[in-house]
Amino acid sequence: MRLGIRTKLLCTFGIGALLTILVGAVGITQAGAINERADLMYSGDLVGISLAATLTRDTMLVRAKVLTHILTPDAIQKATSETDLAALDTAIAATLAALRAGDSDEQQQMDQFAAAWTRYTKTRDTLTLPASRAGKTEQALGDYNGEENVLFQGVTESVNALIQAKTAHASASAAEDTASYNSAGLFILGATILAVALVLGLAWLLARNIARTANQVVTVAQGLARGDLTQQLTVRSGDELGAMADALRLMISYQNRMAQVATTIAEGTLSVEVAPQSDKDSFGLAFQRMTGNLRTLMLEIRDAVAVLSTAASEIAAVSTQVAAGAA
Repeated sequence: MRLGIRTKLLCTFGIGALLTILVGAVGITQAGAINERADLMYSGDLVGISLAATLTRDTMLVRAKVLTHILTPDAIQKATSETDLAALDTAIAATLAALRAGDSDEQQQMDQFAAAWTRYTKTRDTLTLPASRAGKTEQALGDYNGEENVLFQGVTESVNALIQAKTAHASASAAEDTASYNSAGLFILGATILAVALVLGLAWLLARNIARTANQVVTVAQGLARGDLTQQLTVRSGDELGAMADALRLMISYQNRMAQVATTIAEGTLSVEVAPQSDKDSFGLAFQRMTGNLRTLMLEIRDAVAVLSTAASEIAAVSTQVAAGAA
């Protein structure tokens, strides 16, 4: 299969382009993976941490509303506090449901919070608030600072555990993203260096082959210009330079044949036949005409010599007769 120089160059740059596309594709894939993990971290960890912080705020508001309920003597304010407590309980349940729906990695911590919150609200609703409604402020405060406080500490600890778990998960995700980014960067850098080295290597090999072939062709052409027909071309390739070398070899062979014809003619052999390569072979046609003309000239010389020989014989015979008559 003959590959021209243009084809070789296009193949070299094509390989470089393909490697560049490959590096770009890998980079895009890695960037997409990092972006996907970042989205997951945002939706699962950062949003989860925000929801857990909302739980902390709402549970603290519950404690504050319970204390307000205990300390206020006004029944209307107590009713308002209970309405607020009901709304906060609903908000806490909704926040916990959102946490469960958004992430399944911290289900254990969520279950612990749910259990702690159930125990707390049961004590609040069965001990503290009934005592406060009955006007038993000291008993309500005792329950508030006693059993209810102990149970609320469990709620606080479970919320803190949930936040810590989500923070740890977010840190691990961030570390994975950083590691993926670093590995992708190293791969892209290595692949880019490899692509550049490969393209430069192929270009260097191609340039060396072209230069070596061109130098041999130039050397042979210069030798032919000096009349040296002993030139040899060792170049063999399937490109334009190889075709040029083949043409130069044909020219050397042709000139050697014509030199042999000239040598044969110089030695006096005019029977040699010259076959021009084409109707445009000026050199061959000129040799053909020259040998034809030399043959014609030799025939004319031979005929002239024969005439002269006959005339000389006749003159010699007449001279002999004259000499004999005189005697």
